Amino acid sequence: MYKFDLPSIDDLSRMNKGQRLNIIRKFLATARHNRLIVHQELVRSTFELPLRPHLNTLNQIQISGFYEFVDNFAKNGYQDELLEAINEETVALEKIISAYEKRMDVSISDQSN
Repeated sequence: MYKFDLPSIDDLSRMNKGQRLNIIRKFLATARHNRLIVHQELVRSTFELPLRPHLNTLNQIQISGFYEFVDNFAKNGYQDELLEAINEETVALEKIISAYEKRMDVSISDQSN
């Protein structure tokens, strides 16, 4: 999994809104990538039983890292940038999920014929 290093509070304060938005976007992209890695490890754990306890650790690391990041941004006065980027991510995730759901409906329909 990739680790995302949060810039210092001083560095964040020297950035403009667009730069802070890009930091949040990069973090969210990294988090999404790491979720895929966790899923990949979950699939691999089907036949590699020793991976299973490791998955709980990976999952917990990702969740706590996410909360640490967003809480840090929010408590330091960057709620507007955080909300804007989170809304963008929500829209992107909805599109990804919708595309998967459409593919699954097509696959299920194809199998029933």
